[in-house]
Amino acid sequence: MAMLPCFFFFLLPVRCPAQVWVTESPDNSGKEVGEFSSMAIDGSGALHLAYWDASTNAPRGQLIYAYRAAHDKRWSQMVIDRDGTFVSMAVDAMNRPHLVYNSRRENGLHYAHWDGKTWHRAVIDDGHTNYLTSIQIDAAGHPKISYYLYHLPTGEYSLHLKYAYSDGKQWYIQTVDPRMHTGKMNSLALTSQGDPFISYSFLGPGDMLYAWGHGSEWEFGSADSSRTENTHLSFGNVAVMDVKDHPSIAYFDNTKNTVKYAAWNGTRWEREVVDHLVSLDSLDQISLKMDRAGASHVAFYDAGLGILKYAVRRADGWHIETVDHDGNVGLRPTLVLNRDGDPYISYYDVSNQSIRVAHREAHSVAGSLR
Repeated sequence: MAMLPCFFFFLLPVRCPAQVWVTESPDNSGKEVGEFSSMAIDGSGALHLAYWDASTNAPRGQLIYAYRAAHDKRWSQMVIDRDGTFVSMAVDAMNRPHLVYNSRRENGLHYAHWDGKTWHRAVIDDGHTNYLTSIQIDAAGHPKISYYLYHLPTGEYSLHLKYAYSDGKQWYIQTVDPRMHTGKMNSLALTSQGDPFISYSFLGPGDMLYAWGHGSEWEFGSADSSRTENTHLSFGNVAVMDVKDHPSIAYFDNTKNTVKYAAWNGTRWEREVVDHLVSLDSLDQISLKMDRAGASHVAFYDAGLGILKYAVRRADGWHIETVDHDGNVGLRPTLVLNRDGDPYISYYDVSNQSIRVAHREAHSVAGSLR
């Protein structure tokens, strides 16, 4: 984000607006509140936030939904469910939230949505699901979800990528990639026609894979290969789709401790390194959004330094800054952009075991001609 111009006359001190990061605590109810958070922003600019509460005030744990209207400073909260890990959230055209999440008890893939008056919950796949989930809402207001089947009912490992979608009347479930170790880390994006694009991990070879749905068929490919890079890729991956229906993926290089970015230009994948990390958390996740001008914005956590970072891709490369470095902060960030492209990031404060939200805000700073 560009700094606003500042003009000086004579030797008089002046006040100039500077963009700084401001952090807040949406929930101060106790420790162990805020893991597995997911945030969305609706058309009015209101923020929607969901997270896991494992505090002593919630002995069995509970899934919390929090809401903050645009230009408001207050958050309101309500309990959605008595379980809820690895949450993903999206809002529809009516500004209503939809959530998908797993359970610590592995008792199925859970879905919840708000109809304007109450929450409706359902288990849409009673398989033993776990780890990352991803939800998007299509133009008709129907949810589409990618997720990971962890165990079979017999207790044996299953470990493969699945996909579920609703037509407004019923749910349809597909196994996308039946191979073992596919999809523990996954992310769903939709084309302008509502076709699913899923980026996902293949933990054996370590490739950054994708599956692209075209009607009843899936196209499979690799956005980045561990064999050509002599490394292990795909942890923390996240996908977005641009206005040309070209996907981009941000992901970790697990061996070289880097954040990477791959973009499809219509013919081939173009790959680059965003930043180098001291170390990463194996169950962390990058967050990627694209603004109206087509610029990519990325939020990520450096586990080795314990800091939250933010990067924007401009014509001259990636511009990186530190968002929060107060303690060990930044695990599993979720980035959203408002209509003006201003970033808001939810994340877990590991030191204080609490949920945090950071956003850009204009502050006045003194200056004088030298």
